[in-house]
Amino acid sequence: MMLFADRVYKHCFNKGKLTDGASRERWQTLNNFISKAIVAESARWGDAVGDGVTRTKNDHWQPEITRIDNLMNGNVQRFITALRTQGYYPSINPPDFSREGGAVSAGTQITLSNPNGAGTIYYTTNGIDPRLSGGNLSPSAIVYVGSITIGSNLAVKARIRNGNLWSALHEDAYTVSTNVAPVLSAIGNKPVVVGQTLSFTATATDDAAQTLTYSLVNAPGGASIGASSGVFSWTPAAAGNVSFTVRVTDNGNPPMMDEEQITVSVSSPTAPVVNSLTLVNASNEQDIMTLNNNAVLNLGTLSSTALNVRANAGNAASVKMVLSGPQTKTIIENVVPFALYGDANGNYNAWTPVVGSYTLTATPYSATGGKGTAGAPLAISFTVTNQAP
Repeated sequence: MMLFADRVYKHCFNKGKLTDGASRERWQTLNNFISKAIVAESARWGDAVGDGVTRTKNDHWQPEITRIDNLMNGNVQRFITALRTQGYYPSINPPDFSREGGAVSAGTQITLSNPNGAGTIYYTTNGIDPRLSGGNLSPSAIVYVGSITIGSNLAVKARIRNGNLWSALHEDAYTVSTNVAPVLSAIGNKPVVVGQTLSFTATATDDAAQTLTYSLVNAPGGASIGASSGVFSWTPAAAGNVSFTVRVTDNGNPPMMDEEQITVSVSSPTAPVVNSLTLVNASNEQDIMTLNNNAVLNLGTLSSTALNVRANAGNAASVKMVLSGPQTKTIIENVVPFALYGDANGNYNAWTPVVGSYTLTATPYSATGGKGTAGAPLAISFTVTNQAP
């Protein structure tokens, strides 16, 4: 049973092919490969399904990709929990290694740590399991008390023992190379708002002036980095903290790499707000008054009858304005000033209202075109008269 647990840990954690990250990467690669073909294929779907709803790539195929991707996120932990429930996997976790196996520089230090509340780390460097097949401690086992220095090619096998209970095996092989690894400049954690694009450029130096290639490990769906430029870009669709690794690799023999794990904190967007509505003199672009609810506009006493209305919504990307009454108007403004009858580079278009009662509703949005997160609409009623002073 322990041999089975060892295989589960080997393939489901660290650089294993069944980790959440590896599975999601394969899923994303497959979807990217057929993405363009789906455009043509979806044109054939139509509404053949019994409910009569027309299936499309964006409304049906893409959400299904996201649903499967979300299922893969955390799938390994659910698998481990199920195995433990059935007694197929130890209740304690293997030790963590500060660096997984591969090519390293001579003198590299590997630190082992215990993720459990108790237990002792035992390891070997001679290729022998620190646990004998019957469960006893191997004579080759060493109690871990400090970092392991890699001076030559070395295989490290480690387990945690707590009483008679052993963890699964964590093993890694390290190859010492004369090729010096590149040095990735510190990136640090990043904040971003849902729907906005996070961009940064990863940079690195290499003593041998070799060709450097940038890549991502366990990256979220849609994230990308330029292999040669190091330019990272990602537009998150949901709030939360997302951790992944930025890696740089040289083309030495053997190739060497450096990497940094970063966490991106994705926050929900702040809903935009229409603070007020302003009546504007379209003849000279000057404000006349704040347009409040139940206002009365007397064309006989106003400074001009060439009017417009501006929605004051500084944190909005667009505003939809709907006028109803004797005259009607619907407009989505994407550029400040957000004017009911539009403008040309700040020169307001003129509107002369007819007498009567009106309702005006202005709704702000976080994205252009009346899309994204909608803020609370500001609705007012006003009356237009035309009486001599």
